[in-house]
Amino acid sequence: MSTSDNDQKRWLRPDEHARGTELSQAECWATLATATVGHLGVRVGAEIDILPVNFTVHDRAIYFRSAPGEKLAELAAEPAVAFQAGGAEATSYWSVLVHGDAERLSDDAVIEASGVLGLKTATTSVKSNFVRIRPRAISGRRYQGAVG
Repeated sequence: MSTSDNDQKRWLRPDEHARGTELSQAECWATLATATVGHLGVRVGAEIDILPVNFTVHDRAIYFRSAPGEKLAELAAEPAVAFQAGGAEATSYWSVLVHGDAERLSDDAVIEASGVLGLKTATTSVKSNFVRIRPRAISGRRYQGAVG
């Protein structure tokens, strides 16, 4: 590869500052617990949908409420999900990504202990189904720079 080819492909090399700082698992969970809205990635046939959900974190799992419908049906058929949440602080922003398996909860004690009953939702629909994401992997990064 010639020098000019290297110069032309400079955009392929990440900027050191753009990589951010990797968060430990403990930092990922602590940071994730500060957010209230995340994005759930679910497989719908051959496609992947990204859906906003209000959530809570309890015992290193993610909990959310759902109304009956397509989202629950898809989770039952294809429980492998991705979940992402992010946020901003005074001089940085962060993102946490979780890969795991979603399951509809039926045990009242688990539902109550999780704190999911106290979640406020963004819609007026009745959300009487409770879902837990059991993580297989979690990763996160914090990026320094202008926020906003």
